[in-house]
Amino acid sequence: MEMSEYGDLNIGILINVHGSSDKGLCSKTPSIWSLLAPLQIQYTIGKINADIKILPNLTLGFKVVDTCDQLNGAVSRLIEFLPQACPQIREDENYVGLLGPGSSSSAVPAAALGSQYELPLLSTYATSEELSNKVRFKYFSRLVPPDSVVAEAISQLLEDSKWSFIQLLYSEGSYGENAAKSIEKNTKAKGICIGFKYRFSSDMTDDYSYIARKVLENRKAKVIVLIAFGSHVRKFISALSKSKRPERFIFIASDSFSPISGYEDQFQGSIQFYFKYGLDPVFHNYVNSLKPSDANHYWIEKLWELTGNCNFTTTCQNISKFSEVGSAFSLTNYVITAKYGDGLEVYAKALHDLVISKCPLAFQHKSILKVIDQF
Repeated sequence: MEMSEYGDLNIGILINVHGSSDKGLCSKTPSIWSLLAPLQIQYTIGKINADIKILPNLTLGFKVVDTCDQLNGAVSRLIEFLPQACPQIREDENYVGLLGPGSSSSAVPAAALGSQYELPLLSTYATSEELSNKVRFKYFSRLVPPDSVVAEAISQLLEDSKWSFIQLLYSEGSYGENAAKSIEKNTKAKGICIGFKYRFSSDMTDDYSYIARKVLENRKAKVIVLIAFGSHVRKFISALSKSKRPERFIFIASDSFSPISGYEDQFQGSIQFYFKYGLDPVFHNYVNSLKPSDANHYWIEKLWELTGNCNFTTTCQNISKFSEVGSAFSLTNYVITAKYGDGLEVYAKALHDLVISKCPLAFQHKSILKVIDQF
């Protein structure tokens, strides 16, 4: 499924609206933040197009596609934005850039393909150091710092805290493996020893009881650095908590970590490194003011159903405003989706500057917009 509102210049947007199922298909239930993201995109595009100081007389449009949190989901759907590879693309769609995907594992193949076709790709959350290679990923940019920054900060904290003996657990893939390499390099330079390290496999086939046992065998290393996804951490913590000799560890976690319900006591005294997040209070107020009749897409109807625990065509219609149900979910959902608004504003300002420098007459004559493709 997709959502689109075409303009004179269009951005292709890659989002995991749904997760992936065990059979490699889209799961049935989306998350709240992933349904809020298309609404953030609609709102931001409307705000940009209403601003006469940005791209005057030109409109910015978009097309959102669901990549279903699959490893190759982004690259397979990216083809839909490449006229050279997809003859079905209408001439008036005129894609000038891509926004997303959020994960490093999906961004690496997507950025490689986009660069081949000289189509800019701006990722919301991909942090892998691998993507900093401008020879391979000439047209890739991102809205967050690379893992090397977090790795250096973690290493500095370890040194300042005089933690000289640690353990390292990380997830398989571009994100975890490259970040782990940076941690190993930095800690070695600072004289910090790694007693035990383990790479969680992406197919979730690890023996977590074995991992927990090895961690406990190295219990003198009280600090565990986690560069791992929540699915891996949950299974590991579950196995660790079953030990007959419970041990308290200090976890130093990267941005991929999220709190795990039921195991809060295991993480007391731990530290997590985040890059700076933002929150758009105006968008928050806008969402709270929406009525069911404002929903103009299936995904937004699902947002009402998921948040209000109602059926959109029947019981959801009894809700006057979204504020009656929207307060039930965390502000974190707004924080996550804010990056999509940021990305669209980056594109709008960059395109505005490009038109001014290369083809200012395009503000009056849309027919010559194609000249942008030459730069």
